[in-house]
Amino acid sequence: MFEEATTDYALPLPAGIAWPEALPDEMLAKNVKMEEGVPKTTALFYWLCAWEDNYLTAEKGGDEAQQAQALKMIQQISRRSPTT
Repeated sequence: MFEEATTDYALPLPAGIAWPEALPDEMLAKNVKMEEGVPKTTALFYWLCAWEDNYLTAEKGGDEAQQAQALKMIQQISRRSPTT
């Protein structure tokens, strides 16, 4: 379920970051029910958080080129669906 959501992701993660192998354990418990789109939404938030962290790390380290790249990726999310 989650692997399928991340395999189809059209936008890359920052260098050195990998997708988790599965959804968080709390979402996989027996009594948890979720709608069909939850894995894709979870992947979207993971992707966004990874790029936000990349941006902040670049800012803290004074890497303006990486900061600009991270911001460019973050802005992609408002312009299109991450799976297209």
